[in-house]
Amino acid sequence: MSDTPKLHYFNISYGRSEAIRLAFIYGNLPFEYNTFSFPEWPAIKPTAPWGTAPWLDVKQGQIGQTQAILRYVGKQTGLYPKDDFEAAKVDELLCALEDVTGVLRPIFQEQDPAKKKELQEATLKGDLKNSLERYERNLQQSQSNFAVGSSPSITDLSIFVIRRAHMLSWVPTSFWDNFKRFNQITEAVAQLPALQAELSKQQQQQQQQS
Repeated sequence: MSDTPKLHYFNISYGRSEAIRLAFIYGNLPFEYNTFSFPEWPAIKPTAPWGTAPWLDVKQGQIGQTQAILRYVGKQTGLYPKDDFEAAKVDELLCALEDVTGVLRPIFQEQDPAKKKELQEATLKGDLKNSLERYERNLQQSQSNFAVGSSPSITDLSIFVIRRAHMLSWVPTSFWDNFKRFNQITEAVAQLPALQAELSKQQQQQQQQS
């Protein structure tokens, strides 16, 4: 395989590969980004190590599973702590984010518009609110602008992606007022100098599409 890592994912914005992509950019680490459409996926799926996306091709072989790829890239870009306790806290918060996004799965799977809206309203008042409140309490353990320690980590990038994700575009802006740490971390990531060019480019693309 090539010396340049190659990341594979669907051609959608702010999906499961986005934090990985931002980690590469943050660390100024060269990589290729190969995207494909959902209709193309059945033919591509057998080439993915776990039959899921994203996955990463590196010189030594393939790496599957989002969090494994994110840790791999994070260690190379200064976004994964060297301190064992802080590394464990980063892992803890990453795992807990899966609980947050997990409550949204029934909404994605529902095809009926009326039932989807009902699920959104119920989830907003119930499981999503409850899971984010638990997450917010744990984020308060850090006194800095970041989730763990005083510098950004892959957890911060993941929080940023979820907050900006189109999958939560149906959530009212006012809902996020109750999650000050979540918002503080999102803003801190948005201000990282290493990401300014990329985030500015994304903003311009969104404006052109709207």
